Amino acid sequence: MNWRLLFKRGMLGTFAGGSSYVVGAGIYGTKQINGTRQSWFSDDFVMTPETLRMPYKSVNFHTSDGIKLDGWFVEQTNRGRPSQKLILCCNPYNQDKSTLLGICRGFWDAGYSVLLFNYRSHAKPPQPRTIGYKEVIDAKAALTWLLENKPKDGKIGLVGASMGGAVALRLCAEVDSNSFDISKFTSDKREACSGSSEKIVVKDKAVPEDRKNENIIVACATDCAFSSLKRVLGASIDNNFPTRGFLFSQNGFLPLHSLMLESVCFINKFWYGYDPSQVGPESKL
Repeated sequence: MNWRLLFKRGMLGTFAGGSSYVVGAGIYGTKQINGTRQSWFSDDFVMTPETLRMPYKSVNFHTSDGIKLDGWFVEQTNRGRPSQKLILCCNPYNQDKSTLLGICRGFWDAGYSVLLFNYRSHAKPPQPRTIGYKEVIDAKAALTWLLENKPKDGKIGLVGASMGGAVALRLCAEVDSNSFDISKFTSDKREACSGSSEKIVVKDKAVPEDRKNENIIVACATDCAFSSLKRVLGASIDNNFPTRGFLFSQNGFLPLHSLMLESVCFINKFWYGYDPSQVGPESKL
């Protein structure tokens, strides 16, 4: 028996099998990221603001790529006039707008009007979702609706949970950098805010002519907003595939973690046109 030939064939087979495994995992991962959410019979059985004794109206708006989204506008008044304090709520991944009704109630009791909206994954019919990439487009459409319908001197805050926190932070960064132009909705004053959920510092100042399109008030990311989708995918790979131990860890003989992660990112960029490492607030803030 030719042991050298047998060894070569064994190594070639191992390489081919490993490569197929890595590529297959990459294709599977990209399909999971960009797939369409399965509809369930329970989709229409959700709580509404009226369940929590809040008046609301149903609204609709379209994204820049032509998808019709729906939302609930829970309006608050102050001395019979619409409140000038408004909040846009961004849901967690794959969740209905009703998920943040509890947070909405807290803001409404504090005198804020609140807009809750569904991402494209809950459109009718459901559209292919992502994890924070196309959802920023959806949030822009919701923010545009709120800007068009707010009181003249109304100020808007963004609140997000989990993936919604990353969406809110990313949207704020795009407004602040002027990549999302909202200049037609701005006034001569703006409030710049910084802080955490425990304390928010607000400063009022005049806005130079070349910065009047900065009209964001505060971005508050609650729960656990991710910084980069690539980091989320890396953690998911470790939880679902044997990427630990002496052989397959990042410093092991065969760094399966790195190979699979780069496979997912490369295939996703090639197939769907965006890089997961650029999804999330880390690349903008």
